[in-house]
Amino acid sequence: MNTKLGLFAAALLTGLFSQFSHANCRLVSLEKNPVRYIYNMIKSTPDIYYAEATSYSTEDEAFSFKVIETFKGEKRKDFTVLGTPVDYSGEETDFGGHKAQAFWDDITTARTKIGSDCRLAPKFKTGSRYLIFFKEPYQAKSFELVKNRGDRWYKHVWETLYPPKKKKTPVAAASATEPAATAPSAPPPAADPGN
Repeated sequence: MNTKLGLFAAALLTGLFSQFSHANCRLVSLEKNPVRYIYNMIKSTPDIYYAEATSYSTEDEAFSFKVIETFKGEKRKDFTVLGTPVDYSGEETDFGGHKAQAFWDDITTARTKIGSDCRLAPKFKTGSRYLIFFKEPYQAKSFELVKNRGDRWYKHVWETLYPPKKKKTPVAAASATEPAATAPSAPPPAADPGN
């Protein structure tokens, strides 16, 4: 009976310590407001790429990526990221095209999880596309699965970097004898980042 109780206590303590060690992990950002956190992450990352995982090297434990679009930073055709293959389909979530509010409400809600060693453990799938924030130390949202350009995360990051131009509102009201002032015609739109 004592042996069973001792094993139960050991298992319980092991579970508690692993919970506490994970709870004590510190994020790189001390910012707790998710809106400011995401904005700062986008603005402070020097290189952001929309890229497709093309291959995995078991020897290097790294994925090779082909750049589809450079959102920001050094122009390159490809790069590698340390990571492991996806184990099951739940790890390959895109939060419903990143429309799930949970993704936006918490800075740690992301596809990439923080391991018990307090390090991010990115997982990828060959043939899938990701929006990659290529700056160490990586953040929880650094490797989000983005299936297409209609994804809310894709659009949000793009529009944070390149805000759509707003039409100017006329300053002076027109008199009864003058036509209303109109905003000057807008310049031709930039190349559309999405499909």
